[in-house]
Amino acid sequence: MKTKIAIRVDGNRKVGLGHVTRTLGFAQMLTYNFDIIFYIDSIDDAVKALLTSDSWHVKNASCFFADLDKQTISVLDGYNFNKQFQLEVKSRSKKLVFIDDMGGDDFVADAVINHNANAIKMLNKSKVGTKFYLGLDYLLLRREFFANFPKMKEPSDSIKNIIVAIGGVDHNNYTYTVAEALRGFLPDFRTTLLVSSSNPNIHTLERLGDGFVLASNKSARELVEMYYDCDLLISSASMTAWEGCAVQVPLIVGTWASNQIETARAIDEHGLGISLGDFSQGVYLLQQKFDYLVSHPQKKIEMMRRQKKLIDGHSPERIKTIMNELAAARGGAN
Repeated sequence: MKTKIAIRVDGNRKVGLGHVTRTLGFAQMLTYNFDIIFYIDSIDDAVKALLTSDSWHVKNASCFFADLDKQTISVLDGYNFNKQFQLEVKSRSKKLVFIDDMGGDDFVADAVINHNANAIKMLNKSKVGTKFYLGLDYLLLRREFFANFPKMKEPSDSIKNIIVAIGGVDHNNYTYTVAEALRGFLPDFRTTLLVSSSNPNIHTLERLGDGFVLASNKSARELVEMYYDCDLLISSASMTAWEGCAVQVPLIVGTWASNQIETARAIDEHGLGISLGDFSQGVYLLQQKFDYLVSHPQKKIEMMRRQKKLIDGHSPERIKTIMNELAAARGGAN
């Protein structure tokens, strides 16, 4: 009999789908070994579209506690699950796993997974009874981003094909800010703007004119192909950036939320890409970074080599080992 995994995660069209996407990658690594149920507070069309590809069992979060038992491994991914919440979940579960990206020490989980390249600097690892699995060895991406390892993308000296992926919501319309920054370099480049159909600024983006192409609601397989064919990805410091690193794409990242700052810092410090800082800093700084990459093609090649070195494609095997060990262990205390 398979062990049940109950994944409590939040995300929707309004706040973004990063946590849901991350736990989807986690679940795909385990699908043949465990029975997995997602518990989500607001199950809108965007969540359904993301999770229906593999016919995942999805329930409203209100069912979460009632469904827990001492044979279930619980997994939490989100910012609203404080220490008290964790203690309550742990008391009802066989084991508790916390998927983190902010660091700190407010954990009571049996296992904490943080795939940030700088995670070892972000977390207090002295917690008794908690095992920490930190860094890119535990990168949680959807299966399509691991499918072609160890395929190596051929480096290009030039930049002709650019993808801009700020995020599905993008209330501040930073996609437009980036597009305007790139406009001065047209028509030498083709720029694809990855947006959600729910983007409130989509009509503004449609008026950008020649040189810009809008693309929306792409599957993971389509994204892999697009990233593989592009010469530069400009993205938020989010799951999109880690996906780009896995496909070995030269990368410029920016931030628009506090939970992206550590990712941007790690990508820059490890040479996986260049950090722009906050997108609100505007057009000029992005133009500087972009112009630097155009005039220093070797920098792009160095990024891709660092990405290949630090992401080995074996995260799924490591995650399976962690979860199999938890399933085989004795249950937690009452």
